[in-house]
Amino acid sequence: MKRYLLLFIFLSVNASLVAQIPSYIPQDSLVAWYPFNGNANDESGNGNNGTVNGATLTTDKDGNENSAYNFDGVDDYLDLGDFIFNSPSKYSISVWVKFDELKKHSYIFSQATNGEIQIKTNWDGTIESWNKLINGGSVSIGSNVPDTSVWHNLAVVFDDDQNKLKFFIDGQSFENSFTSQLASYSGKALVGRQSNT
Repeated sequence: MKRYLLLFIFLSVNASLVAQIPSYIPQDSLVAWYPFNGNANDESGNGNNGTVNGATLTTDKDGNENSAYNFDGVDDYLDLGDFIFNSPSKYSISVWVKFDELKKHSYIFSQATNGEIQIKTNWDGTIESWNKLINGGSVSIGSNVPDTSVWHNLAVVFDDDQNKLKFFIDGQSFENSFTSQLASYSGKALVGRQSNT
């Protein structure tokens, strides 16, 4: 059984900030922020609320009750709608996650219809960001997660202008280059499930 405990912060360079956000959250072009304060509501002020499908509230990395979601690895997921990334040239995603196990192919975040943005785990125990490009190819980067008993911060930064994909695990940076633009995205953004299946 595969379970994720997640605390999400979503960022993009395409939207304007409306609401008051804590000072530790980067506010430039924030699209959605999910602190999971007893629900899956977007507290950025942009109204991009999520729908919970089976996942249950649990304690977060700081010991706060009802401030993270627990996924059973079978059919639990959050549906964030199709607002998050619609053909971006740049985006950033940051998430806190704790794993029960890693050696499975599972999705932390996915958005897809024609293209795809993913943060996922693989059968070999690695975790990666994978992105489909407009030329039909893809760009990915990832690494091993050394300890499944603690919370980890994962962050992805995709930048068409610099042709760079950066992936961070607890602040350690991994980078990959590409020569094509990100493919067009219009599907639902989901947490805990692949969006095109």
